[in-house]
Amino acid sequence: MVKREWHYILHNRLILATVLAVIFIPFLFCIFFLRSVWDPYGQTSKLPVAVVNLDQPVKYQGKKLNVGAQTITNLKKNHQLGWRFVSQQKAAQGLKDNKYYTVITIPKNFSAHAATALDAHPKKMTFNYNTNASASYIAKIMSDTAADKLQSQISAKVTKAYAQATFDQIYKVGKGMGKAAR
Repeated sequence: MVKREWHYILHNRLILATVLAVIFIPFLFCIFFLRSVWDPYGQTSKLPVAVVNLDQPVKYQGKKLNVGAQTITNLKKNHQLGWRFVSQQKAAQGLKDNKYYTVITIPKNFSAHAATALDAHPKKMTFNYNTNASASYIAKIMSDTAADKLQSQISAKVTKAYAQATFDQIYKVGKGMGKAAR
């Protein structure tokens, strides 16, 4: 009976085409689906992320502190995402037009908050980011992760800079006490 069915299918072109289509369509679906999700993080350098720097530099211990510009300099060396350094208006329009997946905005008081790190009540350095989740869910997840990592990197660098400044001050005080003791 099975032999007769296969003989009938192989000799009837319409039924043969139908059977082949039923077999081939899921195969094509699997190929295209797997290709689309195989390596979602492989081409992140092409993921457009707008960066807007509104930071205003401040004076701290007689030196100019410009954490926003330092962040931009570090991002230009970082090729993990497709950073685009644009104005606030261009970033907003680009997010609206699906040109950028995320807009990271460094606020005006970013350096001012960094200068409070050694105060009794330091202010948190945060930047704002808006994600266009409608463009791509995976791009939203990657942008959120990148923003979190960027925040951690900035915090670590500011902490390191303040630790170095503190140790320099302690060294100067120690030298002064050494001179005073003589």
